[in-house]
Amino acid sequence: MIALEKNRQEHRILGPINSRTAAKWHAQHLALCFIVSVCVGEGKAQPPQQWVNLLEWSENADWASRGRNYNERLESQPSRNGVTIRPVQWNYYPLPAIVDGDYEMEVEWTRETGTESVHIGFPVGSHTMDLVFSAFTGRYGGVASIDGKGYTENATRKSPSAVRNGYRNRTTINVATKADEATFRIDHNGEENYIQWRGKLNSLEGRFDMMRHPWIGAWDSRTVFHKVRIKMKTGIVTPDFITVADKNQDLHSGFVRLVGETAGLPKVGWGNFFVNQAFKVGGHVAERRVPRVAEKFRFCDDYYTVHAPSRVKCAIPRSMKSFSVIGVNQGLRSSKFSVVVDGVALYDSGMTGLDIIKLDLPANSKILELAVDPLGDHIYDHTYWCYPRFHRFSADRITEDKLDSPSRKLNIFSAEVGANRITYNKSIWAPPIHYRDAPICDEYLFAHAPSTVTYAVPDGMTRFTAVGYNVVSCSVRYEVWADGKPLLQTPQAGVVPIDVQLPSGTKSIELKVNDMGNSKDDQSFWCYPRLYAK
Repeated sequence: MIALEKNRQEHRILGPINSRTAAKWHAQHLALCFIVSVCVGEGKAQPPQQWVNLLEWSENADWASRGRNYNERLESQPSRNGVTIRPVQWNYYPLPAIVDGDYEMEVEWTRETGTESVHIGFPVGSHTMDLVFSAFTGRYGGVASIDGKGYTENATRKSPSAVRNGYRNRTTINVATKADEATFRIDHNGEENYIQWRGKLNSLEGRFDMMRHPWIGAWDSRTVFHKVRIKMKTGIVTPDFITVADKNQDLHSGFVRLVGETAGLPKVGWGNFFVNQAFKVGGHVAERRVPRVAEKFRFCDDYYTVHAPSRVKCAIPRSMKSFSVIGVNQGLRSSKFSVVVDGVALYDSGMTGLDIIKLDLPANSKILELAVDPLGDHIYDHTYWCYPRFHRFSADRITEDKLDSPSRKLNIFSAEVGANRITYNKSIWAPPIHYRDAPICDEYLFAHAPSTVTYAVPDGMTRFTAVGYNVVSCSVRYEVWADGKPLLQTPQAGVVPIDVQLPSGTKSIELKVNDMGNSKDDQSFWCYPRLYAK
């Protein structure tokens, strides 16, 4: 699966490709899909144009071992023939599928008792949106959230949004994304275009604690979901569980994914121990907490550090026709990046944590201004301007290799920042991860420091690797112990690669996160934690 994920990431990064490259990628894609199919058994990754019964996949999901036991929210064990949501408040159930691409999803459902809302979570890019019917006893429906507005306020609002008990509803959702744009169209009970929306991906924000998963749910209403099936138009849908067959295949390949193993009595400083589940702190949306880092990653090596709110002004060199830069907020991922030229706003990202900006400069432009707006929340707004580049050609010619091409420092003559001071290639927090190496991580352990979690080491395993990830406090140390003896302690992190040899015959390892005497905001992850035979 990791090889397949890497292939998907590279395809997404490259963008438009020629026919020869496309044919090569397609062949690799089908071959990898076959490999995953062999590994996963019944719940296999599905290529485009095949319907997949996601309720069938839910029969294999063991949510209890991963932190939150979502099966407790159902009236009975999930079945391929239907899932019944218990009539309690805020009751959602995730389907164990990772959706990566454009798709069509069909949902058939019946509200049997109650008068409150029914919910369908559907992924759009990295956001899982909340489609709502019959909220506030039928007064409102719609999709949340868009441009920071809920379903009662944004353009998808439906009022009234009545649901008749005992009636079998049929809802079809079509989703497509292209570059930084997204569209979704929802047909409901024979009404085409019941809801439709088109706009920037950055305008969207989900409320669910696992990204790229479909969800079903209801509020204080007994609801039966008879069918949830999905057909990919591009990309793939992958099961989010590890079967016995998967584990055997991993062992045959010489490694063990700890996210599929049983943890021995984890101890955490706050909250719970989670596997591949994000968490919500205060009013902060859970999807902003999911780690974004590749198993093999680089840091950005050309950046300016600013804390929002900030405004940085620099002179525009002569004869420059375009400008590019990558705005990054890898803490809370809730900043707005803006570009102003000679007092005229040319670009506004909307709320985001990473945005690739390319724009043409008006003739004879003199002053460029880079601004970051924290959007009302000044917490964790350590932000970066990575690879700022002026170009002698138009923005439509700024290809991937030009974004981080060699350049000279900006001629900055004014800088206002919300905290500390502007710095170049230096950060008191975690340095920014290179934008090409910041995909959504689907394989991680979460434990708030100080924490300890223990795993048995199968015979023949000699090495442990992971990525330690804390982009909020950036003030922990990751430790690896073998059979009660320390092997590794990282420097203060941040984001740090971990690769350590295990003594011969090691029976158990302990993964510890040291809070360094202050556990405030020590929200820490072990990304891609694995044991290797060599």
